[in-house]
Amino acid sequence: TRLTQVEPWLLLMPKSRFYFFLVKQIGLAVDAHQVKTVALINHQGCGGYAERHGSLEPEKERELQLADLKAAKAMIQRTFPDVKVELYIAQIDESQDPPTISLEEIR
Repeated sequence: TRLTQVEPWLLLMPKSRFYFFLVKQIGLAVDAHQVKTVALINHQGCGGYAERHGSLEPEKERELQLADLKAAKAMIQRTFPDVKVELYIAQIDESQDPPTISLEEIR
């Protein structure tokens, strides 16, 4: 069973209501539904990153997203050591009609 999508950067704000909500949701999924895998997905052109960091070049946005994904994974693994955490960055190709989304797995 898999739980997707968690906004990884929200897991890095431990005093925020989002943090408590997401940790509670993951715990509920693990306890009630025996979730074994959590997938964290960031996406290119994320408005949340633009809001937090201002205008970003794609390379800088990716650098921040990778760091946040890895930090959120570590936090989840500390809290839920039996849960596997998968990391992805979604690329959105808006030149297609309808737009297509591809997932790049981060190892």
